[in-house]
Amino acid sequence: MEEIENLFRGQSPYCHVSHADFREFIFCDGSFSRREFNRLAIFSNAYFPQGADFSQAKFDDVRFIEAIFDGPANFSVAQFPHADFTKAKFNQSADFSKSNLARSSFSESTFCKPTSFQRAQFGEANFSRAKFNQDADFSQSTFKTSAATFSGASFGGDVNFSEATFVDNIDFSGISFIGRVNFHEAKLNCHVKLAGIIFNQQADFSGASIRYSADFSQATFKRKADFSGVTFSEGSDFSGAKFGEIADFSRAKFRKVASFAESLFSHDAKFALAHYADDVFCVRATFCGSADFTACDFRQRAIFWNATFDRVQIILGQLSPERRISPTLFSGRG
Repeated sequence: MEEIENLFRGQSPYCHVSHADFREFIFCDGSFSRREFNRLAIFSNAYFPQGADFSQAKFDDVRFIEAIFDGPANFSVAQFPHADFTKAKFNQSADFSKSNLARSSFSESTFCKPTSFQRAQFGEANFSRAKFNQDADFSQSTFKTSAATFSGASFGGDVNFSEATFVDNIDFSGISFIGRVNFHEAKLNCHVKLAGIIFNQQADFSGASIRYSADFSQATFKRKADFSGVTFSEGSDFSGAKFGEIADFSRAKFRKVASFAESLFSHDAKFALAHYADDVFCVRATFCGSADFTACDFRQRAIFWNATFDRVQIILGQLSPERRISPTLFSGRG
């Protein structure tokens, strides 16, 4: 009982709590900075009208299931071996920057204001069907395992994964991007599956590295799509993709087969200085704006059968010694 009293009195900034069951509590003062919860801590259905400060707190096993935070929620630099925020609602800003979340669930949680997971460390992470109504920042964060999912999540504002590291596969199926998407210089050491996804605002993957296959087939890019300088280590599939504004693949490196079959480029397409170590297929692709292939390095076949061009600039930079460029390279209409 004494440790609980000290917890609320704030007499010790490093107060240890061995058992805490605060289900359905109303916390008028949510100050728990640097507190340590050594066993199961339950805050399910708790209400924080002024918000909560759990910065630098250490948990063993904590549950915030359906908790409501009406003020800012600060969990920065907190330690979470196991944390369950399923269906929690953050009505103001939520800060999990530099936190360590070894096993966490934010499934069906709602983040109403800007949210930061900048430089957070994730093990198992479940963001399935989570709703981010405003900007979400995952820049420089690390996802260490394949048990990470954003399946069915929706991002109403901008989402930032710049310089983030994905060590293993991650599930983005059914995800919704309303604002800008930023994967600038991200390290995607995984299969990237964004087939059929609609990018409503600018999508920035510039400088990213994708270690395994990249599937953007049937994806729709309504604004600029920036893949400049991206390294695709395995196959890349953009077949049937639709690019509404500029599509920039300049200086990209395609180390395996690349497909742009039946893709639609409604604006300019930039492939200048791109390197293709294997075949590239642009069969039945449509280029409505200018198509710039200046100084591309084609090492195998480049096939544009039945492709349609409006304006095309082709100044081949370097061919393979066997000159394995398809003799029907630009046999389409244009």
